[in-house]
Amino acid sequence: MTDAAELAGLLAAWMPQRRWYASKNSVPRIESVVVSPAGGGRARRLAEAGLEILEVFVTDCASGSPVVYQVPLVRRRSLPDDAGSPDSGTSPGVVGRDREGRWLVDAASEPEYLRWLLPEHAIGEARVLDGEQSNTSVICECPEGPHDLIVKIFRVVDAGSNPDVELQDALTREGIAHVPKLAASGWGGWSRGSATEYGHLWVANEFLEGAQDAWRVATAAVAAGEDLDAAGLGRAVAEVH
Repeated sequence: MTDAAELAGLLAAWMPQRRWYASKNSVPRIESVVVSPAGGGRARRLAEAGLEILEVFVTDCASGSPVVYQVPLVRRRSLPDDAGSPDSGTSPGVVGRDREGRWLVDAASEPEYLRWLLPEHAIGEARVLDGEQSNTSVICECPEGPHDLIVKIFRVVDAGSNPDVELQDALTREGIAHVPKLAASGWGGWSRGSATEYGHLWVANEFLEGAQDAWRVATAAVAAGEDLDAAGLGRAVAEVH
């Protein structure tokens, strides 16, 4: 098992380079790292095959008050061929190597982690979206399912229900057809100082390929000199709200 103190050193170097790290231009002051092996039969079989899923929560006090990050990792014997070179900086998902020589990789970039989260969806290929700030989203192909998924992993976690999950759940239950459907969400616990907190850790929604927000659709129509169904757009907005 990876040592928490050793992992804290690796994460202190890796986390500030991530867009979701909240304390910009600050040196991490990691107060604690809590590491737990993933549970369940699938996780045990993967670990026996050389790929361990680790649930990791990091408490950082760089901003003064404690911020808790969710940083799930995969510990593996070797890197996949398409992982890039950790030494050249072309492999942003690689955190480093532990004292046993095992690679520690951001789980968001590992399809097996996503299959463990969502075993009923038969996830095939997966790719992490670039450009996000506070969370990490992954597009998951589900060739055997009715639709692909977009999985959002919450990085800075807070106690209680996440509004992203609550809103999507409410719209899905109401049968609103103008927004992607909620597929699943994950709830868990972590420590902040001496207190234990519980909240949402991730959410998975239906992924609509090529979907654009209404503003982009409208501006593109104006630029192209095309008609825009403003009335239909208004009805859809009214129904959602």
